[in-house]
Amino acid sequence: MAGFMLNACPTPTEASPLKAADDLFPLRPLSMTLRRMLVASYDHVAQWPDLVTPTQVFEGQQALVSPRPVFSYARSGMEAAGVVAWVLESADIREGVARHQSLTHQDLGEQLKAYNSAGDSATAADVAQRIELLEQHAFGGKAPAKVPYVERVKAGARLAGLDEGRADYLWRLASAASHGQEWFYDDAFEPIAEPDGRGHRPRGEQMVEVLEYAAGILTSATFRFVENCGYEPGDALAQSWIELTETMPLKAGATPSSVRANSKILAALKPRAGTA
Repeated sequence: MAGFMLNACPTPTEASPLKAADDLFPLRPLSMTLRRMLVASYDHVAQWPDLVTPTQVFEGQQALVSPRPVFSYARSGMEAAGVVAWVLESADIREGVARHQSLTHQDLGEQLKAYNSAGDSATAADVAQRIELLEQHAFGGKAPAKVPYVERVKAGARLAGLDEGRADYLWRLASAASHGQEWFYDDAFEPIAEPDGRGHRPRGEQMVEVLEYAAGILTSATFRFVENCGYEPGDALAQSWIELTETMPLKAGATPSSVRANSKILAALKPRAGTA
């Protein structure tokens, strides 16, 4: 759904907060960065259902779900969408631009480390110049402070009306899954009766919960982004409903015309931001 909503909002309107933000810091337009963050979140969150319930199926098809990739997809989705929630958390657009500058400084720092490690001195020098230019244009005239990933995830949880402490825990658990840490096995698996006494199986409820948190943060961040682009979130959601239902696989007996009719009924509801 989030991907279709973004399609309905191609660029910020002239009077929108994000257009003002882009004008304040044209070196790297905020609207472009946040859109890319939402697309990155969507790519990861949508990967799991694409594997489990693909749009094309065949007789005898099986879907195998491994817990570690599920948590890794969810973690990436929470982090990317959490950035959008964190940047747009304040009603003061200058604060949003300052947070954007902080993220840009951190990104360029990682890029510089990568090129230095690869021995690409020419490109590294170019990135170093971009960092210097950013610091010259930073609000306050200094390098913006870095903010941990988990704080961005918690900002996403606040926006989505989710429990911040639980979001913190799930993000750390998902990070443990991605890094192969032992405590992920302790928390995400439960023992089952086996002859050798060593049987374990994934806790399905935790996989569902971490995906729900990722999807909730992504949806809320998308609504906030659309609103700050100057569009009515309900209109964008209505259009996304139509596009989404027309791409869904049909059950036996269903026709494209019946799907379109149902889509128009949903579109007529046009919920406002914060009601999804």
